[in-house]
Amino acid sequence: MDGITLKGFRCFREEQTARLVPPTLLVGENSTGKTSFMAMIRALWDTAHGFQIPDFRETPYDLGSFDGIASPERRLVVETHSDHLLDRVRMDVRDGRTRLKPDDVSILFFERRGLDVRIHSLRLDEHGNIGDQPEGYRCFFMEETSRSLGL
Repeated sequence: MDGITLKGFRCFREEQTARLVPPTLLVGENSTGKTSFMAMIRALWDTAHGFQIPDFRETPYDLGSFDGIASPERRLVVETHSDHLLDRVRMDVRDGRTRLKPDDVSILFFERRGLDVRIHSLRLDEHGNIGDQPEGYRCFFMEETSRSLGL
């Protein structure tokens, strides 16, 4: 599978296609559909391999909101919007320290638009620069950094 097209699934109302290659980085604010996106990929995998059709209201697909996941009762939180991880991949592409090339990386930025979420497939150039960034892309990281510093 090198991509996925979504429409009418949870917060993805409009039809949109996202490119998938290893590694694919999912980036975006909390509650913008990153976990729902991963659940859909898991459901497609399970269905393709003969498992039963999933019920998205049950575990492992229904993980709840971030507030529900990040509670003392939970033992695991998967953070999928790390600026550090993204920068590390960008530097690896730029510096050639790994075998990662720009076409080997998929960056999916999840942006909330009212009740809908838009997935932007971002690309790296040979220098590790991200092209075609939506307007709010860096704002998200700046807000997260300010919040972590208590500013």
